Amino acid sequence: MNFVCLSAAYNRCAFFILFFLPLHTLFCENRFFFTPSDILTGKNGAISDEVWGLHLNPAGDSFVQSSIVGAGHYLDFFVEDYTSNTMFFKTPLNPGVVSFGLTQSGVNAFKSEQLSLSFSRRLSQGFRGGVRFNYSRRQQMGVTISSLITLDAGFQVNPGDLACVGFYIINSARSSWDYDMGESDSGPFIMGGSIRYELPGEVFLESGVSSTEESPFSFSFSVEASLYNSLKVNAGISHNPLLYGVGTSFLWRGLLFDNAISYHTVLGFSSSFGVVCYISDFDLF
Repeated sequence: MNFVCLSAAYNRCAFFILFFLPLHTLFCENRFFFTPSDILTGKNGAISDEVWGLHLNPAGDSFVQSSIVGAGHYLDFFVEDYTSNTMFFKTPLNPGVVSFGLTQSGVNAFKSEQLSLSFSRRLSQGFRGGVRFNYSRRQQMGVTISSLITLDAGFQVNPGDLACVGFYIINSARSSWDYDMGESDSGPFIMGGSIRYELPGEVFLESGVSSTEESPFSFSFSVEASLYNSLKVNAGISHNPLLYGVGTSFLWRGLLFDNAISYHTVLGFSSSFGVVCYISDFDLF
């Protein structure tokens, strides 16, 4: 009897590992990288800033005032093979801010890569916009099996001194993955909007709603507070799926350390960590 129970439990675990987790990884390709100070802490990314705007609302990159370079690592449910890594460079030019990025995600036998180029600028006082072009490819055992070109766009507007509204869409043309055999598969799609309000003491409340292929509506709510001039704390919750998250951002001599952890009510914990260097402010000594 004990042997039968153990065998049944083993079969359920094997089914979860071999079937559900790979599907989850494919679904997560709506986002190639889950950012620490936004997605993992209950935000949908519509009101992003200069740090992670390349992965969220491209309008957020318009905050960049000097060149920055950064990298990040995302660990999905603490499973080492289900990770995402990213690196990026952003610099302000006369017309606006130009950003470049490379993101890799997936398991050893099945990987995805994305090259991103975005342009953003302040269009007027309190209004920012941005567009982003992405070239993505899927590899199986080191061989490219499909590719995808997408266009993302977004804007942010400040209706007053204390409020901010943002909206963005990933893969606005609803492009599909093209395979060598002539087949196609739905590409990533996200549409999200948020509103943020500043309370006294540098406390920010943010509420948003987003939509993907798998999740028609997902609501989120988060709180951000500045404990010191160089330390911020984020906490939030999002539903569909239900996620709880908390994170911190610490700025030290031109280096920003951004980290967060989230909890999925079924699958457990995930973590994300990033380091960003403000080149003009960088000074270790």
